Amino acid sequence: MDDYFLSVTRFIKCVLIIVILTTSLAAQWYFKIANAIRGPIEYRAPLKMTLFEVKTGLQNFGIRTQPLYFDSTESNYDNYDPFYSRIMNSVELDLLKFNWLVYLVPQNMLDFQTGIGGKYSYSLIKYPLPSAWPQYMPASSDQLYLAPRVYEINLNQSVIFQWSSKVYNYFTFSYGQAWGSAYKTHFNDHFLYQKGNTYSYAFGIKFLGSVGYRLKEGYGIEVRYTRADFGNLRDPHRISPITKVNFNTIGISLAFNSNLGGGRTSGDEAKALYQTRDYLAAKATFEEFIETNPRHPRLFKARYMIKECDKRIPYQEILLAESFIEAQNFSKAAEYLARAKVTRNLTLLGRIDENYQKIITWFANTMDSTISANEIDEAEKIAFETEKLNIPGIDDLLSRYRSEIYFHRGAVFTEYGYWEKAVDFFDYAVQQYPPIRERVEPYLIKIANGYINDANLSIDKQSIALALESLSKATALRPDIRNLTIPYINSLEEGIAYLKQQAAKQKVHESIDRTFNPPPRTPEPEIGMSAVQIKKLLGQPGSQTNLETSGARVYELWIYRYPDGKELHIYFDNDIIVKMETVPSYGKVPLTEN
Repeated sequence: MDDYFLSVTRFIKCVLIIVILTTSLAAQWYFKIANAIRGPIEYRAPLKMTLFEVKTGLQNFGIRTQPLYFDSTESNYDNYDPFYSRIMNSVELDLLKFNWLVYLVPQNMLDFQTGIGGKYSYSLIKYPLPSAWPQYMPASSDQLYLAPRVYEINLNQSVIFQWSSKVYNYFTFSYGQAWGSAYKTHFNDHFLYQKGNTYSYAFGIKFLGSVGYRLKEGYGIEVRYTRADFGNLRDPHRISPITKVNFNTIGISLAFNSNLGGGRTSGDEAKALYQTRDYLAAKATFEEFIETNPRHPRLFKARYMIKECDKRIPYQEILLAESFIEAQNFSKAAEYLARAKVTRNLTLLGRIDENYQKIITWFANTMDSTISANEIDEAEKIAFETEKLNIPGIDDLLSRYRSEIYFHRGAVFTEYGYWEKAVDFFDYAVQQYPPIRERVEPYLIKIANGYINDANLSIDKQSIALALESLSKATALRPDIRNLTIPYINSLEEGIAYLKQQAAKQKVHESIDRTFNPPPRTPEPEIGMSAVQIKKLLGQPGSQTNLETSGARVYELWIYRYPDGKELHIYFDNDIIVKMETVPSYGKVPLTEN
């Protein structure tokens, strides 16, 4: 039982494999056949309709034989022997020739138009009858002449092949019902009628105008052969020996019509772009063609061509990127390289990396020369623009050059004595590229010395608090001098405490008349307020001390005394409150707000 089950399973698998392979091969062959059946304008719009067509021309009836048939061999008419004597003029009108087959069979190589038409042919010359024949109608004096004519109503089918946007050839077959007559009077009365069928075969060429429009006029020339199958003439009065007229004709006509469709489409433009290797534009144009022509018979080919474009677009994008690199338009170059990276072709991926390396090399060389020329702002701009390109493998290099930019800014602020700004930029530099610390260290020593100098200057001006701040910052920058600065710091802190006690005793006597009595609802001062705001809020302080450092910084201490003996100490850094403390009456712990 198990063996039987395994045998059935294997059989089913084999059948499925055969079905899948057959379907796949059939689809491939269908595509090859459909792809092979294409015209010179592969994606042209089919000629869906000919609204009307007018033709006029000359034709010869009877062709090389005597066109008249007689009731006896004794009758004859020699005037019709020469070729030119059997010339007829024709006027034809076809209406609403519709290409219905395009909706059943999706193809645009050939157009099949079906329509209805009418035709009128008449002899250009009216010939007199032989003297032996009756010359007048019975009971009439109207002279009879030989002047054949034919009316025809037909159903026609045309097959059209378009060579270019301006030219097409066509073959037309038509079947019609026709009515003819042989005699004519001087007053245009006609006699000797006959009725029959016509079978016409025409070959022509049309030249189209208004190529850029949906409705196009056509001008052309046509050669036509008509085989006529007529019965005998109706001659109830037996006035003529002619029994039948042979209306088989061959002729040539000029034609004018109005055509709907039959032009190039955006698919043909996409094909031309593909042939010029502009695959990006070709893909976009093919997509536009599919969107605007949802029922076009070549949609399958347009979709296939989009896939072919996708395969080749990375090659074009790399070429575009290389041209932009040559022009130093690196934003465009990086954009195309990023798009091209979707490829799985290892050779192309290697070429993409080479072009990225070209951009990185240019960036490094440009940054080196710009920084060497001390154009730091320009270098920062280049680094910012390059960072937006998202180039693989450039992050470390960007960090290194950003570190270099911060280092140069820190050096400039050090030179001008802006110690805090300098320290900030040196910190940024070390964060971006830690090995630069070795170059930063000498500047930090210089900044520490600058703080010590500020401390000395503060002591000279009896601003012990600012001196203490400068020494603290110097110690933070240079921990190796801590053993030298700590004794000074401790001594300054003791001095500050002593001076506060002395200042308290002195201000008790000096500021009796300058006690501070704020209004009951006066808002409390806050950290970050300016000196101008404090004066508007609290008025002029009882005591005001300031210090200007070599780094162009101004430190101030304002003291306001309350009636209860408390004091409000406000510390300013460049006119901005950085610290406040409320000092109670002597012997109590001050309240500090930072």
